[in-house]
Amino acid sequence: MIVISSPVYFVSFTSPLKQLIDRLQVIYARKFILNQYIKPKKGIFIFTAGRKNNKMVDALLLQCKYVFISLNAELIGSLFKLDTDNEVELDLEVINKDIDVLLSNI
Repeated sequence: MIVISSPVYFVSFTSPLKQLIDRLQVIYARKFILNQYIKPKKGIFIFTAGRKNNKMVDALLLQCKYVFISLNAELIGSLFKLDTDNEVELDLEVINKDIDVLLSNI
């Protein structure tokens, strides 16, 4: 199981996560250049963002999709917590319920 989780800054992953993703080039090369077997995996993507923007969600999902393809992982679900700049307090019950639904797909 691969879990990618990140806050969103300027419609992208954080810099440390981007550095980690860039280091996955070795796995990408094994799979697509050397044609070596990479064990199939499943993965989920969780992110938070201060604004609510569907185009941002689409852009992040596209980036995440290609990371998972490189890792030979099937994206089985994602969880987005948007508009956090306007929330005084996060509703943990709703978040926990969303996580339970996401994990039930495993």
